[in-house]
Amino acid sequence: MATRIGVGKSTHRKADEAARLAVEQARTPLGHLQPDFALVFATTGYDQAALLESIRALLGEVPISGCSAEGLITREGSDESNYALGIMLISSDSIRFEALRVGGLKEDSGASGRELARRAQGLGGGKALLLFPDGLTVNSSPLLAGVHESLGDLCVIG
Repeated sequence: MATRIGVGKSTHRKADEAARLAVEQARTPLGHLQPDFALVFATTGYDQAALLESIRALLGEVPISGCSAEGLITREGSDESNYALGIMLISSDSIRFEALRVGGLKEDSGASGRELARRAQGLGGGKALLLFPDGLTVNSSPLLAGVHESLGDLCVIG
C-alpha cells in the first residue's frame, strides 16, 4: 500500500458541518483505507473545542495533531477568513504516528520540552516531531532547547 494522503477543506461556519465536509473530502483519496493520522488546522472563528469534538466523533481513535491558525494554504490558494478548516488524513503501512501532549508550557517551557522529549523517547524510532505550541503564551526557545537537549538531532517541524 505504501502511504496515501487525502486533504479536505471547508469554510462552513458550523463546526460540526465543517468537520463533516472536510473529513469526507480528505477520506476520498484513501478509498477503503482507515487513516492512521490526522493533521488539522482551523482559523479562529470556530469554537475550537466543538470543532475538535466533531472531528474526533468522525475519526474515532485516530491520532490528531494541529492547531488554530490565521489562515490555511491549500491547492485552492490562501484562505485567511474566520471560518476555514483544513484536514490532512494519512494512511500508511510504513509510517507510525503518535500524538503527545504536555502541560506547563506557560510556567516552564524548558521543563515541558524535556518532558515531551522523555515521552517521545519512550516510543522509540522517532525521526520527526510535529510541534505546535501556543505562540501567545509559550516561550518557544526554552521549549525547543528542552526538546533538543534530550532528543538530540530529531527533526522538529512546526
